Amino acid sequence: MSLSIVRKFVPDSYVPTVYDVDYNQFYDNGIRYAIFDVDDTILPADDTLVTPKLSRLFDYVQKDIGIDTCLVSNGSKSRVKPVAESLHVSYVANAFKPLPRAFTTVQSFFGEQDISSNTAFIGDSVFLDMLFADRFRMYKVLVDSIRENRWNFKTVSNDIVQAVMTIPLKHEGFEFGRHYEKK
Repeated sequence: MSLSIVRKFVPDSYVPTVYDVDYNQFYDNGIRYAIFDVDDTILPADDTLVTPKLSRLFDYVQKDIGIDTCLVSNGSKSRVKPVAESLHVSYVANAFKPLPRAFTTVQSFFGEQDISSNTAFIGDSVFLDMLFADRFRMYKVLVDSIRENRWNFKTVSNDIVQAVMTIPLKHEGFEFGRHYEKK
């Protein structure tokens, strides 16, 4: 696999959870928009129950820090809509990441023509999320997948891709499970 292709999958930052992201630092660095994946990033796959802790995080990021947020998920509308409504954010369901379709919709949510340089994408998949963010030059934050003790296709698929990518990513200086900031 060519190094230029591998670099598209390398996150700019890795932290264990969405709660470990330094949103204040984002704001200080000019980030004004944060896009979150849903399945296995902010909630376990197929779960729609938004916890008070997650609600507080979104309120804090939006109201206290001043970063607008939205959700972009490959999940169905019936899955993503209740989560978005609970968090009081816009969403794109059936996004088909890493394809570009969802990006235009997200820009319209934020009312800007080009949000690339001041947007962070937070997700758990090096293939779907990091590649999507790379396509639009967004700051890429990888978090660990939230795991439940149930099988689902997305989680298993993600695990397979990430296992295959372990060695090429390590050659680029990134290792799963170790704090990472791109230099």
